[in-house]
Order: sequence, then structure tokens, then C-alpha cells
Amino acid sequence: MSGIQCESLSFSYGDHEALQELDLSVPYGEIYGLLGPNGAGKTTTIKILVGLLKPKSGSAQIGGYSITDKPVDAKQISGYMPDKPHLYERLTAWEYLEFVAGLWNLESGSWEDSAKFELERWSLDEVTHNLVESFSQGMRQKLLLIAGLIHKPKIWVLDEPMSGLDPKSCRMLRDVLLEEAKRGAAILLSTHTLDMAERMCDRIGIIDRGVKIAEGTLEELQSKSETNGQRLEELFLKLTEE
Repeated sequence: MSGIQCESLSFSYGDHEALQELDLSVPYGEIYGLLGPNGAGKTTTIKILVGLLKPKSGSAQIGGYSITDKPVDAKQISGYMPDKPHLYERLTAWEYLEFVAGLWNLESGSWEDSAKFELERWSLDEVTHNLVESFSQGMRQKLLLIAGLIHKPKIWVLDEPMSGLDPKSCRMLRDVLLEEAKRGAAILLSTHTLDMAERMCDRIGIIDRGVKIAEGTLEELQSKSETNGQRLEELFLKLTEE
């Protein structure tokens, strides 16, 4: 069973078809890169998967749970990082993590050590008791990631998670996601950072104007488009221009 499954997923904003019959599957232990130009439908897909939008037609499952019929069950086993981190600014970093732990029904004593470790690893240990309103975008991204890590989700859905992160933090995030995949998590990653996607994704799906135009490993995509040896950036530009 796949961790993430979309079948004939469609969505419209008024007369604009943002997604058209999208099929997508991410098995456990895999990092799947979802790529596409601006407005291609990536964020729409992700918002449907995390329950923020209801599809016009088709279905989406997280860990076997329908996101429309059993949203609580689906969200209980997943972690989500949006492209723009919106946090409760009048909470401190630690208060925010306490709040999130409560949402996951994590018992006191079961998450604190992990949170302290992650705060130190992501260089937020010295601002643990500072208000979130004082944080930069990169610091907020890190706090969102830590909030996801403390409940050890089986499934990750990430929309431009490198946004606002410095190069060192981007490298750390890549290592963390590789660790999560090795642990058996299913990871869907939307990103414009093509060199990062090339190095870490097991498979790649490219969508344009709401339609999936290519999917496979880098080698499979190169073979299908007769561009053997080309980097992902050249391949992506060729496919989306066509």
C-alpha cells in the first residue's frame, strides 16, 4: 500500500482547471519530487492532500485513509510544511511545540527530549523562549519542521520547504528527509530547487497546467525524452516548454 495515493484528482478555481485527472502514488520509503512551473497545480495538489481543499472529482488517500471521508485519521499520521509558514506569533517557540504536542495527543514526557534535541540541531535552542513574532522566515520553517518531527509522522507533505533556509540548513533538511525515508516514511516534496530534487528524489513527477506530463526516475525521464545524460534542469525546461 502506498503512503500517498491520488486517483483521477481534479480541481477548479471557477472556470480555471487547476488539476486534471491527476494520478500519483508515493510508496513508503520513497521521496517523490513534484515539479512544475508556477501555477502548474503543485500547491493545489498539496492542499487537497492535507485537507485544505476539497477535490472537484477523484480521490486522495493518506496512509489508506480518505482525506475527505477520514480527515482526522489521515492527518494524525502525516506531517505538513506549507510554502508560507503561518504560526501563532504571540507564543514562544517552546509554547508552540507544546501546543502542537497537545494536538497530536502526545503524553507529557514523550516528546520533550526529542524537541530539545531538534531545537539544538537547528540552532534554535537559544531562542526557545522567544516569541515567534521575532523569528525570520527561515527560523519559522525550522520550527515547523521540528513540530512535525516530534510526532514521527509516517507521511510527509512538503511545499517548498527550502524557502527561506540558508545553504547549511537546506543541506540539513535534505539529510533529515533522507533519514525519514530510510525510517520508512513516504515523502512528497514540491520544490523549485531542481539540483536538490535531482540529488535526493527517488522518483520525479512533472506537472504543467494541471496535467502530469512526465514521471519516473531521472534515468527513466532521460530515456523517455531521449536526453540521456542531461541534468534535471535541462530536462525540466525541455518538457515544460514542449
